[in-house]
Amino acid sequence: MLKGEHALLDLVDVLKEKHLNRYMVVTTAGFIKRGTLQPFFERLDQSNIAYSIFHDVKPDPEISDVENLKEYYIK
Repeated sequence: MLKGEHALLDLVDVLKEKHLNRYMVVTTAGFIKRGTLQPFFERLDQSNIAYSIFHDVKPDPEISDVENLKEYYIK
């Protein structure tokens, strides 16, 4: 488990150690608009880890949100 102020950035090191070169970020649109995850995306880019972003999560997700996520993942 990762925790602490830089846990999200530390996650990139874990992905590299496990030789994972593709990652899917699941978040709300608000995090994207505020730029909260930008340092994480930059670190993924620097580490040559491809990622896709699913940002249609509502604060209190419903089953339909999970189904939409599943469809996005399958694509």
